[in-house]
Amino acid sequence: MIILQKKWVFHLVMMIGKIMKYLKEFFDKGLVLEESFNFKDIYEAIEFIKKSCDVFNELDHHPDYFCLEGKTVRIKITTHSEGKVTDLDFEVVERLEELIKSCCKPLNPHLFKNPS
Repeated sequence: MIILQKKWVFHLVMMIGKIMKYLKEFFDKGLVLEESFNFKDIYEAIEFIKKSCDVFNELDHHPDYFCLEGKTVRIKITTHSEGKVTDLDFEVVERLEELIKSCCKPLNPHLFKNPS
């Protein structure tokens, strides 16, 4: 039987909670968190890309992102050096949620939260 210290149990519970939250909200493609956002036009899509780049640079973490058909932005988040999703990826997701709430309004904002 494995005996865990209280601090490790707390950390483990917190991590499981974060993971469960985001697995419900993102499509977990194995080792990548992936989401697409639809915007009214190419100008709003590009504005989102520009502002999300600030987040990526601040965290020194650079996901793959694509602009499709001028209105859809797809973001794939993973820690390439680890070959898996890490805490840093979830921090990027949290910051992108803040960005969407504060300025960039995709036509499908429910993608970062559970629809009610």
